[in-house]
This record gives sequence, structure tokens and C-alpha cells, in this order.
Amino acid sequence: MKFDLTLDREARVELSQQIYEQIKTAILSGRLKPGDRLSSSRELSEELSVSRPTVAVAFEQLSLEGYIEMRHGSGTYVQEGLRAAAAVKRKRGTVGKATRGRSNSDFRREAEQMSPSTRGTESPALSFQYGIPALEEFPNAEWSRLVGRISRNASPGDLAMTGEAFGLVTLRHAIADCLVRFRGLSIKPEQVIVVQGLNQGLDLVARLHLNPGAVVAMEDPGYPLAPRIFRANSGRVVPVGLDDQGLHIEQLKGSSQALLNKAKLIYLTPSHQFPTGITMSLPRRLELLAWAKRSGAIILEDDFDSEYQGTGKPIPALMSLDTNDQVIYSGTFNQLMFPGIGVGYLIVPESLVPLYERGRRLLGEPVNLQLQQCLAEFILRGELERHWRRTRVVYSERRQAFLDALERYTSGLYTVRGEQCGVFVSVTFAGRMTTEAIIKKAAQKNLGLFSTRDFYSRSAAPEREFIFGFGALKETAIVKGVKLLSTILA
Repeated sequence: MKFDLTLDREARVELSQQIYEQIKTAILSGRLKPGDRLSSSRELSEELSVSRPTVAVAFEQLSLEGYIEMRHGSGTYVQEGLRAAAAVKRKRGTVGKATRGRSNSDFRREAEQMSPSTRGTESPALSFQYGIPALEEFPNAEWSRLVGRISRNASPGDLAMTGEAFGLVTLRHAIADCLVRFRGLSIKPEQVIVVQGLNQGLDLVARLHLNPGAVVAMEDPGYPLAPRIFRANSGRVVPVGLDDQGLHIEQLKGSSQALLNKAKLIYLTPSHQFPTGITMSLPRRLELLAWAKRSGAIILEDDFDSEYQGTGKPIPALMSLDTNDQVIYSGTFNQLMFPGIGVGYLIVPESLVPLYERGRRLLGEPVNLQLQQCLAEFILRGELERHWRRTRVVYSERRQAFLDALERYTSGLYTVRGEQCGVFVSVTFAGRMTTEAIIKKAAQKNLGLFSTRDFYSRSAAPEREFIFGFGALKETAIVKGVKLLSTILA
């Protein structure tokens, strides 16, 4: 059977590959049917003005993959066995719409509802993007030498090792030592579970503690991906509001309070609430621990951005107050070092260590072993602590530069929260201009602003409420950005 084949002799794809692809497509689309006879390699080479070996290479690959069969003395035919597959394909087409909806999982539903990624899009020249540290301050030369040395000294045997899924022993020791000094936690290295970033840590906790329909209490506003992760694991998320002391579980009344009393998990960011910047008060922390004890819930403490207290030592972690093995602590190295490192950790009560070690093995492959070795040595040599002390000063200066610029250029037009620590603050501006209008006008001036709208789940975000990240901006850029913003608000 003859059918049209077109070869592009200017393309970088080999002619044999083009012949193979076009015949394969014709068979899969039904233009060539099971049992149809193809032109011989001699006939096809003459038609296409190519050598017979070129056609033979295409035929051989099609034969190996089961698309065609070459019968000695008879010719080359589309594989007869494809008739059954074609019939199944036609049958499936008649019932696909009826079955597609019933097969959707909770994970798929949440994935489908997520907004498309904006990675790769052009960023404004000056942006108050949160979550990006002062990368120019990172001791990249020391880190690069460390990575290079460990990579060069790796033997073939080392390259074959993956290590335990729950983390390298030396790294678990190093993390435990860090948290004793940075966060006031008295923990054992065995309680440290190394994960691939925050989201994998949240996913692991959800998988181990949530049955279908289990209630998860979460601060509102809060980290946007967290409720999706919990719902993807069949949890039922109950948003809980905030006041100036932090999460306020007693504010819910009636059916909402009754539902909350069934919570199996409570997720929050108590030290520097994300995105409002509120620090949870000590009375509220003690109240939360007592409430969790009564209800039997696990508290998942996300300690994002807590290391950078403006004055004095950072406020101790909520886990440091726990006497009933109810708090699981989550952290990453994204802000302390750089986002691309992709390493996080969970600190679990001793009673849960065996469960989490098994669960981490089930969840997937460990973090790259050489990366873990580099990170462990970076910490144990004191490089991380030196970097932390340097950047505490840097962020304190940048925070103050931002606050001073706000007062200088937008005095009387704003209220600010979360200015005592961290590398972001929450600001609400007065006026009648909508959030969208401010963002649009800022973009026209090549200024990146970020509202808190995506952080709210129960209600709409307040108008003109923004989260300002200043970690990646030098003081001159911070002042320039606020000055630009003032021209928009005027």
C-alpha cells in the first residue's frame, strides 16, 4: 500500500528516523491498518530518493517494536496483532467520559486546581519577592571548595551508596546541634528526619497522621500550599483566624468549634507567622499546647524565617515548651543558605521516631548523599553559624531601611506587622485604590509587589495588604522601591 511520505533533508533528524516516525504515526492513526502491505525497501528507496540501507534501518526498528512484520518471499506488512489493540481503543473511546470522573484522586483534584507555574517568566527589575535570602552574602567560595573536595574524593563505592532514607548520621547530629544553639531545642540526633524540602515534610506528616476525612486545623491566612497538601492526603482543612497574639482557636463557635475539636493535626508558623509576621504570644502558646493535649492532636510547627530576630536572641521554638510529645518541628535551609539546596528536616518526638524512619523509607529516595555530606561538614566547621551571624546584622539593617523608608515616603498611609524579626513584613496601605490597581501600576514601573490574597482560604484578603520581602535587596534598592511605591499611592 502506498501513502505519502515527506522527507525534510534540511532537518537535523536523520532520514531513517523520519521514515520510521511517519510510518509509525500512520499505523497508530489508522491510515495504515493491520494487514496492509507496505512498499518494499527497494520501492520506497526509489520513491524517496534515498539509499535502501536508510529504509532498511527504519523497517528494522519498526519490526523490533512490533509495528510491522517482514514475511520472507511475500513482503512487509502492518502487524496483524494490532487488530485487537485497535478494537480496544475504539471501545475505550465510548466509555472514557463515564469513567474518567470516578477515577480522580484527592491528589489529582488538588493538582488540577493549582495555578500554572510562573517559573521562567520575566521578573521586574526591582522586586520585593519574599523567600529569597541575601545570596551575595553566602560564602559560596567555601561551599564550592567543600562540594568539590567531597566530589573529587568520592570512590566508585561511595557513588553507589544512597544512605538511609531518613538521613546521614553526621548530618542529623549537625542539625540537632544547630537547633540547640539557634532555637533552644533539646533534642537527640535520632529525632531528626531529613527530607527534600518543606512540602515533602508536610506530606510525610499528613500521610502518617491523617485518615480520610480527618480534620486539620490551619492558621488563616497561611502557607498556600499547605491546605492543598493536606487535602491531597484526604484531610479536611478547617481555617482558624489570627489576632495580634497569633492563632486563636477559641474564636470558633458552634459547628466550626465542634469540628475543630476533632482535629488530628494543627499546622502553624508561631515564631514569625507567614504572611502576617505576627509572633505567637507565650500565653497563647501554652493555651494551644493545653488544647492539643485535651483533643489529642499533633501540632506541626513550621519554623520558617524564625532565626532572624531583630533584637536579642530568637524566640524559642514552640516545641521547646512541649512536655507531652505533641509537637513536630519542621525547618529547611532555604533561607539560611539558598533556596536551591532543597533540604529540609522534621524533628519528631522520640516515641514517633520508629514510625517516621519507616515512613520516610516508604516515601521515596533519600536526599543526595554527597549533598548531605557537604551540608554536614559545612555546619560542623562552623560556616553556617558564621553566615547566620553575618546575615542577622544584614537583615536587621535592611529591615530598618525598609521601615524608615515607609515612614519617610508613606507616613500616615500604612500599618505594619511583623517588623520585629525575619526577612519579610506585612504592610496594609490606606486609601481607595484596589490591590490589583496597585500591583498593575507597580508593574508598569518595573516594581514587583505581592499581595497576601493567595494566603487566605476562609475569606478574601484585606484590600491593599502586601507582603514585602527585603532579604535579597540592598538598602539603596529598598529605599528606591518604597519611593516608587509612594508615587503610586499618592
